[in-house]
Amino acid sequence: MKLATPIMRIETLIRMKEATGREKDREAVRQLSQLLENADDAQ
Repeated sequence: MKLATPIMRIETLIRMKEATGREKDREAVRQLSQLLENADDAQ
């Protein structure tokens, strides 16, 4: 049995984590936002 890996845009994941309002997701949002910003700067 082969498991598929779901793929989504980082922006979508950030919005989903923001919507939860959980403290651990706030930190994840901060880290994901930094990754996204660094990726934009590299282009």
